[in-house]
Amino acid sequence: MVLIPQELVDAIVGQIDDFPSLKTSALAGSILRERSQRILFQSFALVSKGSAKPDFSGARTLLDESRHIAAYIICLCIEVDWNTSPANIASLQHIFGKLVNVRKCVIDELTGVFDAGYHTPTSPSVLLDFLERQPLRELVVWSVDMIPPALILRMLTTAPIISFFDVHVGEDTISSSPSQNPSKVEDLLLENNPRIYTLLSQLQLKLYTQTLRRLSFRTLCDPDSKLIFATADTLEYVRFNLLVLDGVIPVPALPSLRAVEFSLPYTYHATPTFSTLALTVIDLSLQLADITISFTPMVKANFNGLILDVALLAAMDTALSAHPALPTIRWCLTFASSFGNGSAVRFAEFIKLVRRGMPKVLEARRLVVEEYSEHPQSDKKFF
Repeated sequence: MVLIPQELVDAIVGQIDDFPSLKTSALAGSILRERSQRILFQSFALVSKGSAKPDFSGARTLLDESRHIAAYIICLCIEVDWNTSPANIASLQHIFGKLVNVRKCVIDELTGVFDAGYHTPTSPSVLLDFLERQPLRELVVWSVDMIPPALILRMLTTAPIISFFDVHVGEDTISSSPSQNPSKVEDLLLENNPRIYTLLSQLQLKLYTQTLRRLSFRTLCDPDSKLIFATADTLEYVRFNLLVLDGVIPVPALPSLRAVEFSLPYTYHATPTFSTLALTVIDLSLQLADITISFTPMVKANFNGLILDVALLAAMDTALSAHPALPTIRWCLTFASSFGNGSAVRFAEFIKLVRRGMPKVLEARRLVVEEYSEHPQSDKKFF
């Protein structure tokens, strides 16, 4: 009898990319079972939204009867709607007690869970206890209403990579006493969360942001850049999402900054707000090694020609040539999938304009122009 090495079996099973085949493989024999089940259950969703009769009892029974499955679940999505019954919340909390190996957790629309009159008031603390027990690498929180500030702060102690999208913070006061757990967050992405900026920029809460290295944020939600000022000493990467430009965006000296990205609509690049911001960041960041200017997808319907701000290009060319860290600058032009024919011609024109406007960094081979579509597999780079 020929014995196939388990490593080879695992490699073969790892190439199976459809759910029915993996289920068949898991039932075919013991030599295939573990690897098949690990792939089948690595992502697990606990979702009640959109279901007429949401029910977590099946997941609870699975984890009770097949206890080894819990260790296979490394990516978990939690979505609890307003009509989720107390019995289902109890099942959810029971499931939390079984899971031990979650590396990424997505919390989506916990409708009503943080309301004062919610039928299971222990839910928030059970959720946070669960997160703190896991070896989390990433936490993503979507569309959660009225979450207490204290719970936002506790979330910052659960994972090094954290994203908040449309998270609305309640008006509760917070205790000034330090957290029992050290902050872990190193990479923070914020979208449409104005009160979170205000919360995290408070001096007495510096303990929760002292490990922060990477920050992505919408300037519209923090027009005074309070959070950047509060974390300037540790930031190594900042992404400015410039959907609206109005007035001056202040920035402090950023002594540790190695990379910066400006994401904006193409027509905004010629505005005084953007040129002042970009040149100020370059001037105040002595360790800066990489600058990216990326334009949101360009649609042919509102495309009026490629005209670059010559004054901005010349000013940036001079500033980068004199910069002590000799940074590279990347111009990224993205075409919407609906743009159609003509993008190649437009991109060639764009390359010529950038090269003509920045001759010094071009000669130093520190100028990169990139084209992207909305499909990453077709990305191109030109040096």
